[in-house]
Amino acid sequence: MKRIGLIVFLLVAVNMFSQDKYVYELNISKIDNDQVEVTLYTPKVKEDQVFFRLPKIVPGTYEIYDFGQYVSNLKAVDEAGNEMDLEKIDMDSWAISNPKELYQITYTIDDTWDDTKADKKVFEPAGTNIDTNNILINTHGFFGYLDGYEKLPFELNITHPKTYYGSSAIMNVKYSDTKDVFTVSNYHELVDQPIMYNVPDTTIMKIGNTDVLISVFSPNKVLKSKEIKPYLDDILNAQQKYLGTLPVKKYAFLLYFFDASQGFEGGVGALEHSYSSVYYLPETEIKNIAPMIADVAAHEFFHIVTPLNVHSEEIHYFDFYRPQMSKHLWLYEGVTEYFAHHVQVQYGLKSVEDYIDQIMAQVQESKNYNEELSFTKMSKYCLEDYQNEYGNVYQKGALIGLCVDILLRHYSDGSYTLENLLDTLSKDFGKNKPFKDDELFEYIADKTYPEMLEFFRNHVEEPAPLPLVEVLDYVGIRYLEPRMEKGLSLGGISMGLNLEYERPMVISTEDMNEFGKAVGYQEGDVILKVNKEKLDLANMVNVIEDFYANVQPGDVVKIQLLRKEGDKMKKKKIKLKIFEVDVLSKPTMEIIETPTPEQLKLRKNWLNQ
Repeated sequence: MKRIGLIVFLLVAVNMFSQDKYVYELNISKIDNDQVEVTLYTPKVKEDQVFFRLPKIVPGTYEIYDFGQYVSNLKAVDEAGNEMDLEKIDMDSWAISNPKELYQITYTIDDTWDDTKADKKVFEPAGTNIDTNNILINTHGFFGYLDGYEKLPFELNITHPKTYYGSSAIMNVKYSDTKDVFTVSNYHELVDQPIMYNVPDTTIMKIGNTDVLISVFSPNKVLKSKEIKPYLDDILNAQQKYLGTLPVKKYAFLLYFFDASQGFEGGVGALEHSYSSVYYLPETEIKNIAPMIADVAAHEFFHIVTPLNVHSEEIHYFDFYRPQMSKHLWLYEGVTEYFAHHVQVQYGLKSVEDYIDQIMAQVQESKNYNEELSFTKMSKYCLEDYQNEYGNVYQKGALIGLCVDILLRHYSDGSYTLENLLDTLSKDFGKNKPFKDDELFEYIADKTYPEMLEFFRNHVEEPAPLPLVEVLDYVGIRYLEPRMEKGLSLGGISMGLNLEYERPMVISTEDMNEFGKAVGYQEGDVILKVNKEKLDLANMVNVIEDFYANVQPGDVVKIQLLRKEGDKMKKKKIKLKIFEVDVLSKPTMEIIETPTPEQLKLRKNWLNQ
């Protein structure tokens, strides 16, 4: 019996030592100063030297974040527990000598949300939170890999408080009261699967054949998953009709709402994954935040099409340490943004007038970026030279999607659309078969119409302005480019949101006009009132639009600001007469009331109305 027991023990030990997978252990019940200990039982290594790495960057972020900077106390040991020689090569890499004896790697991981020292703060939806009330495990911020061994399976053993639940889209998981086991096929899949632990507030929706999980953390219980469900229900059902069969069995919305009253510095928004998305949004009443959730969720959910099922080799074989970017951000982000709004007008969730206003806003915003820059060049080099131009993917990128959709409908007399093109791409390529970056435009032209190649060459690879006048005329919409003219303005300031006060805030005075100078705006000013109307998250757009609709030159304007002076915020009241200044007009779009039969037919085809 003793001999058999010894043999069994040796077999188990040999099996662990020779395993062909990664086995991670993480105990989130033991948190010390926003840090936790991570243990990795490594796969067997064949080389004489191997590098253990955490990612410099992950898909969907388009910025170098160096997640290895949050690792400390890293040690490598052999099976007998002897420490092995290792050398830190750079912020994200450790060289391990004689790794054939490697058995275990341990380290401490810190979260990114509380980081105040990094040169570049990690965008919160891409970051990590380690707190006694919530642990957001963006897996790329917790778990590393051995260079060259990314294709092996990963097993995560997560020990957690009994009252916590780990929300995720991972299909292969074994839950228990205090320990969950998640299994994925490789490191690329692991990075694509965030997990959020807290006392559960979850709701499950059925969209077609897809189970959709809504998981919410709201520190003051202001928001509930069941309250958010109705706002997602309409948009997701519309997307299911828009796309036909959804290509995923399970999808997870992981929504973290932060208490803005405690102060805030960071990035509000979301990060997409193939089967889930992570949200970092202010905790406020559902009526205030619901429109933002719906619009952002519509965008993120459409990523199940691209890049999940349609992507280039740069994404398919993504190098977490030496990233190579694709030229086709117009497809991954631009088309996704276009779909997110087009689906809403197609299925009656947004009026035609509101949709045209959305297009005009994208045109206007795109003018804030370098119009002489090739879109493919910006995409390819967005990590190095063109980081400040990346935001144009949601403006010009969406307008490229609009042009492609209408052109395809025009050339096919309404029988072939951008949705059909994505379906064609999905069938010819797909999740496990990438396309070649340099061949996509020729492929699209070959599968559709030769004229499409000319469009891509001139307006995407080259910086020629998009042919919006011509394209929109096909669907009976008259378009006029923005132009300089005399008009009224609140100052030519750039505004963002002050989440602590839930009010608009002056974020830039760089382009401030003469009226703005007369007001005396300063960056950081919180705008409380325009005339007698209070501005907040819910009404500020309407208040500003009403102001422009009713004000006349010479009218007295009263503006109330909140300005930081020393350690205090003090109210400032400005009263002056408004006067005309040089302003860039908004792009003008209007529905042609007497369209040709061809225009009317294609407009109905495009808008489903």
